[in-house]
Amino acid sequence: MAKAGGGTDTLSNITVFVGTSSADTITGGSVVCGAGGADTLNGAGDIFLYRAPGEGGDTVVALGAAKFGFQTGQFGYSATTQIVDGLNFFDAGTSHAASNQACWYVEGNALMYDSDGTTGGHAAVTIATGADVAGLSVSGIAIVDDAGQIV
Repeated sequence: MAKAGGGTDTLSNITVFVGTSSADTITGGSVVCGAGGADTLNGAGDIFLYRAPGEGGDTVVALGAAKFGFQTGQFGYSATTQIVDGLNFFDAGTSHAASNQACWYVEGNALMYDSDGTTGGHAAVTIATGADVAGLSVSGIAIVDDAGQIV
């Protein structure tokens, strides 16, 4: 695992990359976790990992074959949770107006997360924006364990 410091860092051949609390630009890596800050993520990895809802606000330049991975527990789900289209994930063409549980949904070119569903009192947070996000489907979302592995 590599963790960048302040300033401009160039790291290569990294499997797991965890950014800083600043606005990082990250390209590649099998598991990429921008951490805090409004990061710019460029695909080529396997998972864009989010450990908590507050780590969102990122810009995805190229999603590629990468999935958005969300750590168990922090997003209201367990390791046995299945992400189901129309239940806890809603693509751009599906209404999410009546969801009453934690869910992800695509709105324009943004992936949103709502901790209590759209009928609850908490506002949704923007996880990531970008042209590739607009076409995201349920297969692009995964629940991951503490090691960043898809469960």
